[in-house]
Amino acid sequence: MRKLLLMFLLATTLMGCNVIQYYEPKFTIGMTEQEFKKLNGSAVQVYGDEKDMLIYRTYNTMTENFKFFRFSKQKLVQFSEGVYADDYKLLSLE
Repeated sequence: MRKLLLMFLLATTLMGCNVIQYYEPKFTIGMTEQEFKKLNGSAVQVYGDEKDMLIYRTYNTMTENFKFFRFSKQKLVQFSEGVYADDYKLLSLE
């Protein structure tokens, strides 16, 4: 019984460590906008223009940094990181 309790405590501790992990967006350059949105539900669109270019942003509360994803014609073409919410303006918007 004692071994079972010890194993239970160890398993609970190890599972608890997974909760501490922080969110990292899942992406690959060239993926579609729909795939990106499906994998990264917390991503927020912060820019869009008439040339079919969009920029999404994610935020990690643990590391306190932003990640930006530029889509052109519904494909991911650029990724960048920043400290401020409007650092997406530093992306090359060509």
